[in-house]
Amino acid sequence: MTRPRLSQSHPLRRVHFICQTLGIGGAEQVNRDMLEALQDRGIKVQAFVTFARFAEMLQEKKIPVHRLPVVLDIIGNWKGLVKAAVLWPFGVVQYLWTVWQSKDADVIVMSGFIEKILVTPLARLWKIPVIWIEFAPLGPVFRKFAGLPEYLYRAVLGLPATVIVPTPYTQRFFIEEVGVEPRRLHILQCARYKLNIEKYLKISPFSNFTVVCVSRMEKGKGQDLLVQAFVEVVKQAPGARLVFAGEGEFETEVRQVVAAYHLEDNVEFRGRVADPLELMARATVCVFPSVWSLEGFGLVTIEAMALAKPIVAFDCGPTPEMVENGKTGLLAEKGNVAELAQKILIILKQPHRAAELGRNAQQVYRSRYRFETIIDEYISVFAKVSNA
Repeated sequence: MTRPRLSQSHPLRRVHFICQTLGIGGAEQVNRDMLEALQDRGIKVQAFVTFARFAEMLQEKKIPVHRLPVVLDIIGNWKGLVKAAVLWPFGVVQYLWTVWQSKDADVIVMSGFIEKILVTPLARLWKIPVIWIEFAPLGPVFRKFAGLPEYLYRAVLGLPATVIVPTPYTQRFFIEEVGVEPRRLHILQCARYKLNIEKYLKISPFSNFTVVCVSRMEKGKGQDLLVQAFVEVVKQAPGARLVFAGEGEFETEVRQVVAAYHLEDNVEFRGRVADPLELMARATVCVFPSVWSLEGFGLVTIEAMALAKPIVAFDCGPTPEMVENGKTGLLAEKGNVAELAQKILIILKQPHRAAELGRNAQQVYRSRYRFETIIDEYISVFAKVSNA
């Protein structure tokens, strides 16, 4: 079970990516863009994924992908855990085959949970270096099912060569709460790739008073708090309009909040939209009211920055590390709906201030959040691991 050493002239040639996911969110978009950027640098990539729509996203970019049939969900609900227990032997065989298919890879990269548990020790047998990507703190995940996920995670924690995190916020969690040695952590920004900003900048806005929130409809993402804040917004700006885009069971509860405040004429639910960036391009301001404990980055935040949109958000989680209050956006105290409303009204009533915030945000996006400029940082970390 040995593998050839890489020549110094070609430090990184082949990257395999393994991911179990149950939906499409910012993490999947970042992973796809990362793989495409690696491929454009002449590195051969191969993806193994469970979710059909994610596989289609990769295929659209001509990224080689193999669909894995067995899903083991040990961090969802009890029904998923029981199903995972039944399918566990099949999952072990599936990932054993996947590692065998990766025996010539320079490095295996993983961002999901269960594949880290199963693939990492198997890859160790073949001496294939493994890199974990952790987009967010895992505290709530660890506490599920009497701590079973944390037990499994810690059992293999010493095996990956390095762990990539997107922000100092997530880094602090893994150092202080998980005990990962700082030298094993690398902060690499999430980013977008080949984003046609000019196309979106040509799109006409809805009106001068349109607030757009693009996010999965999930408790903690803050759509209910935004609706509460919008009560005051509508009082001071009667023509204001709030547009939600995103799917999820939480939409039912958010609609109930809208009805309770009689805001049906001011709030619109778009559900899943084909192009969220087009919707954000039509906004006066983009609001991201997340107070979610698992928030690790917020890809829609940097997409709004790319579109030169002023941003309003709560001052919590990784957001203040991405949005500089008063320069690239406006931040309200976590959970303070009255302050959130006032920040939104500042943007709506001061177009020159809004334009300045948007311009500053776009400059930050261009310098920090484009794979065109930062993919070499990823390649450097991958190559270092593969040659260790």
